Amino acid sequence: MPLSRREDGALSAETTQLRYFVDTNVLGIIATRTHPLRIGYLSLIAAEEFDDRTPSISTIVADEVEAGLSTLDAGGSTAQQLGAAMRAVLEAFDHMDLDDEGQALADKLQAQARAAGHPLGAPSQRNDLIIASLAIRHHAPLISHNYRDFINIDSLDLRTLAPIRKRPPRVRIEPDD
Repeated sequence: MPLSRREDGALSAETTQLRYFVDTNVLGIIATRTHPLRIGYLSLIAAEEFDDRTPSISTIVADEVEAGLSTLDAGGSTAQQLGAAMRAVLEAFDHMDLDDEGQALADKLQAQARAAGHPLGAPSQRNDLIIASLAIRHHAPLISHNYRDFINIDSLDLRTLAPIRKRPPRVRIEPDD
């Protein structure tokens, strides 16, 4: 059971619903029937569900997918089939937003990532930063094919099939005093 810090500074055992989060790029991979990593990522997802974890995505992921789908709607039948598959995938996940504590965590993570020279510290990476913060906040694994933005973040349980080449600097989330 994860520990959390109460407002008075004391540690307490927090009952949390077991979750896992999936990044936008993995949703695209699993919706594309011919993608070579589709089965691998479906296996990672199945393993999390076997552990009774709830499939979840950030509302940011849902927004990113919807923005991409809006460009497919005018396409041909293949684009429309992919759009239908992506919408079906979206419906399989709980959509979650960061609460106030999660927003504070995201701000802290961004400052520490920026100071360490980690890609997640860049202002252009705010969406990925919020996705990571949501997973950290819920003590949940994040399944992503984008290791570069998520690797070397302490407290983030990253699950990926991406070949890890160059590692960015490590970012450690320090507990509040």
